[in-house]
Amino acid sequence: MPIIIKDFTWTQSESKISINLPLKGTKANNVDILNSREYVKVSYPPFLFECWFYEMIDDDSSVIVVKNGIISLQFSKAEDSVWPSLFHKDFENKELLKLVREEAIKYAGQKAERLTKEKNDLKEANKKLALKEQMKLEESERNRIESLKENERKKATQEIESFKKSHKTVQVEKEQVPYLEKVKNDSTAVKTMEENRKEIFEESNLKSDEKNISDLPGPRSSGSIQIRFTPRVFPTPSRESQDQLEREWLEKQTEARKISELPDDLNDLSPNELNLDLLKEKARKLSSCNRSL
Repeated sequence: MPIIIKDFTWTQSESKISINLPLKGTKANNVDILNSREYVKVSYPPFLFECWFYEMIDDDSSVIVVKNGIISLQFSKAEDSVWPSLFHKDFENKELLKLVREEAIKYAGQKAERLTKEKNDLKEANKKLALKEQMKLEESERNRIESLKENERKKATQEIESFKKSHKTVQVEKEQVPYLEKVKNDSTAVKTMEENRKEIFEESNLKSDEKNISDLPGPRSSGSIQIRFTPRVFPTPSRESQDQLEREWLEKQTEARKISELPDDLNDLSPNELNLDLLKEKARKLSSCNRSL
């Protein structure tokens, strides 16, 4: 059974009414509000507030604010007037109130459908507008490309015209070829005379150079230098970082050679009898046998 909210306050003007409800510790996201042109219901379990207005309101301009523990409902009146009461004169009639409540639910559903349709229509309109804008951009891009093509065609036409003019110039130059050939032959003859004169001077200079070379002293006598390298066991070059390791390896090799040089009384032993690991293993086994005995 819901608890009816009675400790609410309301104010009015000729065009607006305002209703304030205590939230009573309920979270704002738990508040459910249903309103139409003549009815409003605010539910936040276990509390309930419903009102069948004295006259019609404009529900499209309603404002609902939940803040600081207060639910504030503000509505615009359909007609400017001062109401003698917030509630309709037949508010206490349960049957009529039930019909008004059902009409409010039906109206809220229709309003939700209408708002959804308007939202979808707006979305479609925005899509069409975006499509038009895209088409405008594509059209401007096509115009830009056509303009570039036209400029290239004009440029190619100008190049062809200039080529024709240069071709006429070439024809004129061909007519002047005999004169140019004569001038070229004369310049070739002059160049040949200059080259002959240069060869004569170079030959005389070469003779003077050979004379100067004959006055130079002879080459020095040859000799040889003896080089000796420091003797080294390892094939790799000597490095200071490897010196300690090499020294240890040489010491181990020396010790191994000393061990391999057995006295005469041990020469008749087999290699297995000289293996230190095998000898240690035998000694361990003998020691364990002695402990068991």
